[in-house]
Amino acid sequence: MKICFLSTSLPRECGIATYTDTVAKAILEIDRSVEIGIIAMNDASYNYPSNVVFQINQDTLANYKNAALFVNDSDYNLVVVEHEFGIYGGVDGSYLLEFLKNVKKPVVITLHTVPISCTVPVKIEAKRSKTRTKLLDKIFQYVDSITVMTETSKKYLTENTNIKQSQVHVVPHGAPVITELQRKGWRLQSGKLGVQNGDFVISTFGLLSPKKGIEYVIKALPKAIKDNPQITIKYFILGRMHPKKSPKYLNFLHKLTLKLGLEKNIVFYSRYLSSSKEIYRYIVNSNVYVTPYYVKEQSSSGTLSYAIGCGCPVISTPYVFAQDLLAQHSVGEIVKFKDPHSISDAITKLIKDPNLLRQYTINSVALGKTIFWPEFSTSFMKLFKSVIKKESSQKKI
Repeated sequence: MKICFLSTSLPRECGIATYTDTVAKAILEIDRSVEIGIIAMNDASYNYPSNVVFQINQDTLANYKNAALFVNDSDYNLVVVEHEFGIYGGVDGSYLLEFLKNVKKPVVITLHTVPISCTVPVKIEAKRSKTRTKLLDKIFQYVDSITVMTETSKKYLTENTNIKQSQVHVVPHGAPVITELQRKGWRLQSGKLGVQNGDFVISTFGLLSPKKGIEYVIKALPKAIKDNPQITIKYFILGRMHPKKSPKYLNFLHKLTLKLGLEKNIVFYSRYLSSSKEIYRYIVNSNVYVTPYYVKEQSSSGTLSYAIGCGCPVISTPYVFAQDLLAQHSVGEIVKFKDPHSISDAITKLIKDPNLLRQYTINSVALGKTIFWPEFSTSFMKLFKSVIKKESSQKKI
């Protein structure tokens, strides 16, 4: 089997690129006979590895048709499109249609954002939601199967587009495998990370942007520290600014930290973390992982999946992916959007109730074992094979 991914690709600093790289490697781990190529979406020039077989300048419409023709002339059996509105050119990434209209191979598309409209905490205008949903409806005309990461996303699509329910498959975001031996080894390195015995460590990782809501955790710390004078609370902010965003937000976070006198409590580790081992080293030494995002429509979160894969309890706002996860599994606390008081109360609750924190940890470790990438890559491969088989059968007819 030969699979061609249409996606951003490492070394581009992009969560979708990291996701695609991880999925590709997981597939190869379970089946070495598979060949994988990537058509890379470009916003600049990158020194790509050899598995990048074609490149598209995201803002050049003609490139999309050329990429489709390249695939048509190849022996790839399947195209897998990683979809995020912002990585394709045109309004809301509409240039992707030019590729899909011209490609002749079966297509599976993975949606990383589903445009579920809402009014709180951030007004996702119904007009924008409807526009994006209509675009997805057009895209679906040219794809064979769709994968989403939550049941809520599947429900929304089947109720608001013309897609058949049988075409939509829920494959949650996976996480790299971690063994208990690795976990113990990384805990022994806690001192190198600045973690002392008795510290209560909170962490967040990923590319930084205003919608991540990091400032609300920072604003929550003074009260949490005051309410728990017996311990030292530390907050690791792991990751650099999103390359498409202004550094103003990171500067704002630094200034807020100084203003609140939290220099000894907050550690900024401002670089892109693409290695799962580097990420896990910090999460393993964290008591709690926090995702304070305030865009309710967010239907996937690789960082939250990594935290669960690592067996770490979580504190999160109820965006779609987190709401679905925590509603089904008791692995942490849900807090209100844009609410430092709610976050500080959750921190204090877990500090003062070590039995609850321990149970969340046990539950998270158990859940983490079910979302390791080998499990999900098997699900993907079953889907890919069924799509290829169906396409082959239709050709014979």
